[in-house]
Parts: sequence; structure tokens; C-alpha cells
Amino acid sequence: MDHPDIIGIASLKPETEGISMEQMLPADHNDLQIASVVNALRTPACYFNRDGQVVSINDAWAIYAGLPIDAIGQLQWVELIHAEHRYDAILRLRGACADLRHETLECRLVNCRGDGRWFIVNFHGIGTGWLCTCTDIHCLKSRERELKSQERICIGNRDRSTRFCVVLIDIDHFKIYNDMYGHSEGDRALCLVAMALKKACRQSDVVARYGGEEFMIIGRHVTNPSPLLENVGLAVRQLRIPHSGSPVGYITISCGCVVFAAGENDFSASWLIKQSDEALYEVKSEGRDRYVVRNIDR
Repeated sequence: MDHPDIIGIASLKPETEGISMEQMLPADHNDLQIASVVNALRTPACYFNRDGQVVSINDAWAIYAGLPIDAIGQLQWVELIHAEHRYDAILRLRGACADLRHETLECRLVNCRGDGRWFIVNFHGIGTGWLCTCTDIHCLKSRERELKSQERICIGNRDRSTRFCVVLIDIDHFKIYNDMYGHSEGDRALCLVAMALKKACRQSDVVARYGGEEFMIIGRHVTNPSPLLENVGLAVRQLRIPHSGSPVGYITISCGCVVFAAGENDFSASWLIKQSDEALYEVKSEGRDRYVVRNIDR
């Protein structure tokens, strides 16, 4: 069956067995080939027409949504996106339609359980339609909200012997990486780096994505952060994620860190982050793939 009005495809994961959906499509692909690729994916996938109607959806998406395929097939594509993000999604796609440029949206996708997991949704223009690939960032987003909801990092802690560290981490040359390898590979790299950072830290440390290609670590009872910073840098280097735009040939990170005593100082989160950011800027000016530590007492 041909579908002449197909305008987009959506997938909750951009790859299957290491091959991106873009690579699976021939340069002169037609609608039937697009549908064939989507239906062959073992991860959730669907496509929709110019009217926004879901034309086809696979079993994996139905499992995520917790709804029968027939029920999902009666929905508009925007109904697959959480209500709080639908307006933004419509504007992003409408604004990019003229030249089929790439657009990215962080949003929650609906399911019957109501937990609406967070995904990075990439819209890729392919001929006359759209290819949408999504990467699960739910755990990272939860940590990010946890960080941003704190007005003070040490509020309520009056033990001046307790020392904290705030680490701001940046993936080196990440814009170049996205330009060279594509946004789907960029999303994959973000997830791999996030997992490596988490494994390299203590269970008591807070590790979160701070935005874009930046991450943050908050550690308690830290007098000397150097072992922690060495561990996270090594963990990312050991991933050996190829990056031909990097001087070393693979992805590395730079870290700006501040160490401070809790108690009466009660530094604001925004001020501490600013100090970490300044330390990170110092790292970048010195060549990246290293760290700078600032001890703060006032």
C-alpha cells in the first residue's frame, strides 16, 4: 500500500544494531521503503501524513504507550507528545518546514501509565517529509530538575567541617562532533558520557546533565577533588568514542571545580556555578582534556 501523503517518521531510538535510520534509507527512497524501514525496527517507530494522522505504528511503540496499535492509529502525531510540549513541537516543525532544516526538541512522550518519559527528539528533513529520532534522557532530566530546584546547595547544613565540591563538565569540541557525525550520534555520545560519569562517581554524588553538552557533579565530604576528577576524565577517555575533530582522536572532557565549606557561608547555587564555569573557562583556555580546581573560603 502506497502512502503519498507521508510527512514524517518518528522513532524512540535512532539506531538498530548500530545502523542509523538515515543510513538504512537509500538516497532515492520512496514512501514504501520508508514504511518498510520503520516496520522493521525493533524499537518504537511510526510515521504520519501531512494532516498529522498516524498512518502506521509498530508493536514496540504500542508497548511503550501501553495502548493497542489500532487505538494509536486513530491519533494525531501531536497526541503522542505530552500536552505541555505539544505547542512547542508544532511550532518547531512548522518553522522548519520551509527548508527542511534540522530541529531538536526535548519533550515527554505520552503513555497510559502517565509517567511520560523524557526524550531528545530530532527532526530530520528527508526529501518531502520528516525523519524523527528520539533518545531516552529521562534519568538525566530527572537529575537536572533536581539540581535546578535547589535554591541553596548547603542550606540547613551548619557543620563547617563538611566540604562540598561543584564540578561543571563540558564535552570537548562537541559542536564539531555534531557537525561531523550528526545529531543522532551526538545524542548517543551524550548518553554514553553520562553513564560513564555516573559509574566513576560515588553513590552519594549527584550527577546530572546541566544543559547542551554540559554536566554537573555535586559531591559532599570532598577535601581533595583530584581523585574524582581524574576518575571521570579517565572514564570518558576509556569509552574511546571516535572524534576525528579532536586532537586526540576521541571524545574527552574538561572540568571546572570549586571546593568550599558548608555552614555559615551558605553559598548560593548560582554563585557557585558561576565560579565553576570560570574554572572551566580557564581549562579551555589552557587546551582542554584536563581540570582546574578552585578552593573557596570567604
